[in-house]
Amino acid sequence: MYNLKTPSVFWRLALWYYQNEFLDLLFFSQRKESDMPTEQTIRAMTDAEYEVIYGSPIEPRAPADLFDYMVERLVSAKLATYEHADSFRKRIPSNRRFIFVPPEPTTLDLVHLMSLIEFRGKTGQNCLNAANLKNLIEVIQGPCLLLDVEDGRSRLKVNPVRSRETIAAEERIPYTTFRGIIHAFLLPVLRHHNIDILGSQCDEKGVPVLCLNHEERPTLSGYWGGSANSEWGAPSCGSILVV
Repeated sequence: MYNLKTPSVFWRLALWYYQNEFLDLLFFSQRKESDMPTEQTIRAMTDAEYEVIYGSPIEPRAPADLFDYMVERLVSAKLATYEHADSFRKRIPSNRRFIFVPPEPTTLDLVHLMSLIEFRGKTGQNCLNAANLKNLIEVIQGPCLLLDVEDGRSRLKVNPVRSRETIAAEERIPYTTFRGIIHAFLLPVLRHHNIDILGSQCDEKGVPVLCLNHEERPTLSGYWGGSANSEWGAPSCGSILVV
């Protein structure tokens, strides 16, 4: 039994306690690649936090914190490494409308990628054949930062053909399937609206789409119609920052 009235024992216990508390509070971005992120540090972004970024002029989350959040989520899912993010840390934009995208695999495991997206306890599903999926725009080899991201809400109730035309006219860049999945994994865009992925094509002239199906399950599917819907919009970015 320790005698807490003995000064040396008391201070040793106090020092042990505060050393452990200090280690627990170290900023997670300083951790090594071998450290496993905790569930608490990489929790999914809430609807309210997402709306603050894309639906409100008030932006309390600092850009560096948002970037670190994205990196932690991607590392925890084994989609990225901390080294992938290092070259962007001093080039983070101030407007917070950016998406950190890890290197796109040569072959997309759509079943696995969609399983990473969750909505109310339901994991995502894939309904596309990766062999029939192709990108219509250049794919960057390596990690990148999508800048001036518009998540598709400005193109709600606009048919995909018209959206593709206006995105090109505005000299913006549409999403590929991989970038759309990464956006939906990092940020809860599907809780606000479904998205048309206009930088990729499925089968013959089909548009890949990310949506919540009738069971409210995140779903990667295809669309071959041309009608507009108030719950669908095509995301894009203004430019891409590379290593």
